[in-house]
Amino acid sequence: MAKYLGDTYAFIEAFTGHPRYGRILKAGGVVTTALNALELHYSLLRTGVAPDESERYSRATLRLAVEVPHEVAITAARTRFSMNEQFRKTGSNLRVSSVDAWGYAAAQALELPFLTGDPAFKGVPGVSFVT
Repeated sequence: MAKYLGDTYAFIEAFTGHPRYGRILKAGGVVTTALNALELHYSLLRTGVAPDESERYSRATLRLAVEVPHEVAITAARTRFSMNEQFRKTGSNLRVSSVDAWGYAAAQALELPFLTGDPAFKGVPGVSFVT
């Protein structure tokens, strides 16, 4: 049974040795989306992780991907727009990407906490924020 929907941030932190994320992932119950696996793979390659190692991590993460209702696409767009507008209005440099908004909206649709440490989601309802 799933306990969290993991953001790409959570997987990167776990794979780079963050102890709290590592324990959460090893305990099981974390699912994600295929889009998060895409973002993870790109991020690993961009930061210089060897292609074979990047693929190994990404394929392991992809095995945790769950189906997400199609309607989440519209919700994610609204979420991204409203959060980024609020950041702009307050002068914040924080921004939410499409994949981040997708993951958050997917977690909401699946009634799971969104597991992340992304500063853009600190204090957001439905987020399990780990530092």
